[in-house]
Amino acid sequence: MDAKSRLQNPLSRPQAGRHIRELDGLRGIAVVLVLIYHFFNYSMLHKSWTGVAYSISRITEHGARGVDLFFVLSGFLITGILLDGRENPHFFKDFYARRALRILPVYYSVLLVILLCYAHSGSYVVLSFFYLSNIAPVLGIPMINGAMWSLSVEEHFYLFWPLLVHWLRFRTIVLVAAGICVAEPIIRGIAFHHVSSVFGYTWFRLDGLASGALIACFLRSPQYSMENAKSLVRLLLIAGVFLEIAGTPFGIRQPLTLAGAIGEYPAFNILFSAVVLWCASMAGSAQTQLLRVFPLRVFGDLSYCLYLIHIMVMDAYDSGLRAWHLSPAAAGFTGIAIRAAVVFVVCMGIASLSRKILEQPFLRLKRFFEPPVVERAHAAAAGRRGI
Repeated sequence: MDAKSRLQNPLSRPQAGRHIRELDGLRGIAVVLVLIYHFFNYSMLHKSWTGVAYSISRITEHGARGVDLFFVLSGFLITGILLDGRENPHFFKDFYARRALRILPVYYSVLLVILLCYAHSGSYVVLSFFYLSNIAPVLGIPMINGAMWSLSVEEHFYLFWPLLVHWLRFRTIVLVAAGICVAEPIIRGIAFHHVSSVFGYTWFRLDGLASGALIACFLRSPQYSMENAKSLVRLLLIAGVFLEIAGTPFGIRQPLTLAGAIGEYPAFNILFSAVVLWCASMAGSAQTQLLRVFPLRVFGDLSYCLYLIHIMVMDAYDSGLRAWHLSPAAAGFTGIAIRAAVVFVVCMGIASLSRKILEQPFLRLKRFFEPPVVERAHAAAAGRRGI
């Protein structure tokens, strides 16, 4: 098959026409990383630790990178769906309807719980209703559910990216995505001394999503081949590791430094892009078997709800301790470990019920917004798995 035919027939691509179970595994890893970060390192920040507790705190501090993995995955999956459906006469209606069915039921249910269970939460809920929770700090509004800022970033991406993918030529889409990857670190560097943080605002965090978009474009380009994919994976891994090593002496891992603001995210975006490309190219092979194991796929299926609720469940646990006149801060590492175990079990139970009772009935409605035939097999499987 020649290059032009391969580009016009996305079913010839490894990521199209069927569901990639390896990406469920990656999503599962991403949410587990975020959970362990909040359960341990984030909960241990305001106290000095020694021994095993100190080691666990240092190890789990890297769990925050799970959000960066989510961004790269989202950019990859959404861009792939958009590119494969560009000939759909109902392009925008089908895309936004399917996104709404996937995202809104759980999201607005969580907002209702926040409104009912948190005092003085009205302003935050109003902001979050319009997916503006990530600008709450700018307005002096407490960030009640710290996990929700990234959902705002992704929703803002969903607003403008479909327009560009639908109206621009393929080559221009690639150039725009690459431009975002280059521009965002520069923008963060320029803004660093003028803002309190470059962590959660949409205009500072689009490079992860754009990195995933570039991988989706490569898999649909005439340049794609298995050998080229393997070569690109190796190149990206080398570049990501080099950037991490070269930037460490300059504070690239410290978000409160200029070097960190500029270079903390690109290194991981590059590494995660390599992983996503490897999974998509090697899907179904023995090399990716570990990512297809059942526990990881379960975490992947439940990841959306787990991500949204885990901080709220932690808050409920701490409130329960205070009701018994116990101090969560004085519990020590044993108390933190017990809380992690209890909250994890409760979160898994809630997420499982949410998946069965709330999410799946809405996901089944996606069949009324089917994309074109060339995408249908892939998208239908993806909808069942919650992409």
